[in-house]
Parts: sequence; C-alpha cells; structure tokens
Amino acid sequence: MSDTNEQPLSEEEYFKSVGLVKNEWDGRQVDWLLQWLCAFINDTNLRVGITLTVGGSIITGTLIPHQDYFERLAADFSSPFAKTSEENRAAIHERILSFHVPLDPSAVPTPVQYIHVDNARVHTGGSQVFPDKGTLWRGKISAVEGFVLGELNTSK
Repeated sequence: MSDTNEQPLSEEEYFKSVGLVKNEWDGRQVDWLLQWLCAFINDTNLRVGITLTVGGSIITGTLIPHQDYFERLAADFSSPFAKTSEENRAAIHERILSFHVPLDPSAVPTPVQYIHVDNARVHTGGSQVFPDKGTLWRGKISAVEGFVLGELNTSK
C-alpha cells in the first residue's frame, strides 16, 4: 500500500479477493521473469543457453521452444518402434505431436508453466554429470529455484 491512510484489508476481505490471494501466493512460487523468457523463446523460435538450479541439482543446456521439444520428443521416442513397423512408429509419433496444442492467437494467453531444455546435463553433486552427452529435459517453472543465462562448461 502506497497511501499510509489506507486501511489494511480484513482477513475476510483478503480471502474473498481471489485475484489478490492467487497473485500473492502463486507469485511467490513462480519466477515471472523465467515465465516471460520461456514465452519469448516460444514466440520467437530462438534458443539460448541456460543453467537452472532445481532441488539441489544444476541443469544446464539450451532453452528451446515447446514446439521444438515435442517434435524432438516425438522423433526420438517413436524411432525404435520402426523395428516393429512403420505404421507403429508413425502412430506413436503423431500421438506425441498431438500433445502440443498450438495456441489460439485470439485467446487470452496463459502463463507458461513448463520449461524445455535441449542438450540438458544434470549435475547432482561432485563431478557427476548425467547424461554424458545431453538429452531433452522438461520441468515445471515453479520448481526452478534460480537460473543464469548461459551453459556450464561440462567438458573435462
């Protein structure tokens, strides 16, 4: 409150204001800057190096658009099924691509909830890095404790 003459809301008034409660409490768990950055990457189709801290681990790689994540996931996950039949591979590929629903440009945008990283390497402590050569990684933005732009150098 900027005006010192304003009376604080009563407990009842506070909890009746769904928007106020949601913004105040949810806002404590989600980094709005990271949400904006992920939305920007999704909208512009750019990529940028990023390093995240999540639950005591460090995750480093390249922040990618969610569409690229689903295309890569579909290709990577479905390719082994080509050994059984091309029809199986194609069905699985299409099923995974269907998880990515393009945003309706006329709809009110919703805040981005997930972050997608390519060439991700997870540092769990000491000199352990998993996996050695990087992979796709998807995580909840609300679980990210901190981030820096740029990738860690994981070469030995």
